[in-house]
This record gives sequence, C-alpha cells and structure tokens, in this order.
Amino acid sequence: MYLFNNKEYKTFDEADLFICAIGYEERSKYLLEENQSSRKKENTFAIVFNDHYDENIRSQAQKLFASRDITTINVNYSDFSFVNSKINEFITQKCINSGKDVIVHIDYSSMPRSWYCRFPMLLNEIKIPNCIFNFWYVSGDYPTQYSAYPSAGIEAITAFSGRPSLMPSKNRYHIIALGYDIVRTQAIISITDPSYLVSCYAYIPTNIETKKSVEKANEQIIDQSALALALTLDNFTYMIMKLKEIVNELLSSGDVILIPDGPKPLILAMSLIPNIVNREGVSCLHVLRNEKDFNKVKVKPIKDSIYGFSIFNSKE
Repeated sequence: MYLFNNKEYKTFDEADLFICAIGYEERSKYLLEENQSSRKKENTFAIVFNDHYDENIRSQAQKLFASRDITTINVNYSDFSFVNSKINEFITQKCINSGKDVIVHIDYSSMPRSWYCRFPMLLNEIKIPNCIFNFWYVSGDYPTQYSAYPSAGIEAITAFSGRPSLMPSKNRYHIIALGYDIVRTQAIISITDPSYLVSCYAYIPTNIETKKSVEKANEQIIDQSALALALTLDNFTYMIMKLKEIVNELLSSGDVILIPDGPKPLILAMSLIPNIVNREGVSCLHVLRNEKDFNKVKVKPIKDSIYGFSIFNSKE
C-alpha cells in the first residue's frame, strides 16, 4: 500500500536529485531558479517541451541550464514512455550504488496529468530501498475572474486506473473535481449523467478568496451535489484519506467513478485512489482536452504557496 507524508518546502541540497519540466507556464521554471546554486549535470534531469512552450520561458531556462552545465531532453507531451524510461535510468544510476538515502525531488507543477499521475506507480516499481521521492507543486496565480478562464473543451474521456464492476444493475456514484473551467465541467456532467454526485475542490489555504472563487464559479454544480468536499492544497495526506473514506463508504452500495479536474494535487490524489483502495468497482476517468479549443494560460508562481509530499510503498 502507498504511504504519504506531507512535506514543507525548503531549498534542495546538492546531494538531492531534481526532475523538472519546462513548458509555457512561468511557474515551470520557478523551483529550478530557486535551487540553481545546487544544480548541476549530475543531479538534475531537465525536460523541455517541443510543443506547448513559451519562447521566453524556454530561453531563460536554457540559459540557466547552460550556466550550470545541465543537459536536457526535448520531448512532446505525448512522449511519456520515452521520458519514463529515461527517468528510471537516471534515478537507478544515481541511487543504486549510493549506499545512503537519496532524495529525489519531482516538480510536477507544469507536467501533463498523463505523466505526473503515473509517476508514483512507476517510481514504486523501481524498488530502490534508499530513494525518497518528494513531489512538489507550485501554486499558480490564475485569473482573478473565473469568467476569464478559457475552456479546454473535451477531446475524449479515457479510463486511467481502477477496475469497474461492469454490472449494469449496480448503482453508480460519481466524484467530480471542480476547477475554473466551468464549461468543461458542465460538459463532463452532461456526458456522464451522474445519478449521485459528489463534488470536490481544492484551494490555497492562505488565500480564502481562491475557495470563494471556485465555489462561485461552480455554484450550480455544488447545489446539485449530494455532498460537496472542500480540501486544502497543503495537506495531501488528508486529501487521500478523505477521498478514500468517501469511496469506501459509497462502494458498499455500488460502483464509484472518480473524474478529476482542478489543481494538480487534487487530480493526482483522485487518480491514485483506485490503486490505493484496490477493490473492484472503483475507477478513475481522465478527460482529455481538445487541443483545437485549448488556450494557454501562462500561469505565474505564487511564491509562498509551494506544497509537497513524499511517497513510498509499504509491504504491509
């Protein structure tokens, strides 16, 4: 089973490994810049996107990489298998013969969900006993008016994790995460047509306005939900515990389908729940955005809102 511990951010030591991805958001390079004094070729695995990038951000990051003699790999969003194999190789080479604990920091702030939601499961398969994996999320400064947030639309809905019972006679309960993309959320609800809806959303604990903004944007959906769950971004372990508790309660009466959206920590937590619960009847669906409708939001970092957790596997 997975075990999680919340982590408080502090700058990385030179002995720590760091994995990051540079995209079109300003926050994608924030932790790299924060820790540049300890970064070098031997302890940093840097990914630069060929697609979904901003030229200024990429140029600034590349200058930093060059000054620290850090090599990069250039990939597309769809190149997860290649990236995963390279990350496994990087971690294994650095950790297998270290003889002491090695901390691996992963900044998933600007990674696609098809990557970061798989990392905990895949890293667990490496089975290096002296590696500690820390996942970091830099909160983003999104438009203050949710009506200004563009819709990413829906390209497809795919099964990500879990095992549905596939019994038509069973009740179906949907847990849907909310964000600022109201059009997209309403479309998801229209397609899935839940008979019992649980809505959940996450917000920055030090900024109550983020909570009010999400609640206002999704007022109609929250009102029609049987249960609405508000979670804070700084407490990943509680997020996992609460979702697990709700899923187990609903599972006694039917199948549970999780559909994550919103901030990345909430998407990650919901995506992991089927594997954590590990029972038939729990599944997670990922909604793929429509690339034609998608407009990039160049999210800036909120510098005092960096949230993390460590993950490891228990044999119990």
